[in-house]
Amino acid sequence: MSIRGLLVSERNVLAISATELILSIGCCLWEPLLPLHLRQNLGASVPVIGAIYGPVAVPWMLSGLVGGYVSDRMGRKRVIVSCGLAAGASMLCYSLAATWLELLSFMLLQTAFSGAVRSTSRALVAESTDGERRGVAFSNVQLLSLGGQMIGPGLGGFLARALGFRPLFLVGGSLMLTGTLVRLLLLSERAGGGGARRPRPVGAARGPWPSTSPAWRCSVSPTTSWTTSSRCTPATSSAWGWSRSASSSRRGAR
Repeated sequence: MSIRGLLVSERNVLAISATELILSIGCCLWEPLLPLHLRQNLGASVPVIGAIYGPVAVPWMLSGLVGGYVSDRMGRKRVIVSCGLAAGASMLCYSLAATWLELLSFMLLQTAFSGAVRSTSRALVAESTDGERRGVAFSNVQLLSLGGQMIGPGLGGFLARALGFRPLFLVGGSLMLTGTLVRLLLLSERAGGGGARRPRPVGAARGPWPSTSPAWRCSVSPTTSWTTSSRCTPATSSAWGWSRSASSSRRGAR
């Protein structure tokens, strides 16, 4: 990898790791306190509070698959930034919910976009590091994500007592938008791996390996009355510069 590619790779890993701390704090500010908000301010019953978390997990699960599929074709950074901004905007809308059904609809949107961001950002980390450093890179991302889960609940409890529940959602959404804007400025699309899919040349073989089966030009010439000789040579060399020839003889009765 060139020096420029190495610097871009390190910048991608550092940007994902640092912003993971910001995003994790933004989400964990309100998550532990959400049942209290549902019960005290939105009038949700205890069974409703327990049942809300089931549907919310469905878009989180499915959006990871969709986000990976789309990022293979459109590029990692586009999915990370666009879905991150949408997730932050959805979180800001939490403060506007007047009923638990409205809050549930915003939660479904936010978790759908956040799931796509999570899977795509992990893919970018994997592409930005080689095999020897990949474990360390993922450990750093996970470490800072858990750090946000440690800081967020305590800070959220303090802010909820001082400001109330609804401003808490505004703070969390603002943190998510801030982290996404930092990623927009620092992330680079290609650092040594995937990203947007490049078109496959016409006639190229499918898969990551170049074609080793070039077109063949064959000629048949008689040698004796009993024997004919055929020789095939490649019309063009293969993608790796290989060349090969084959000859065969055939004996038949007149």
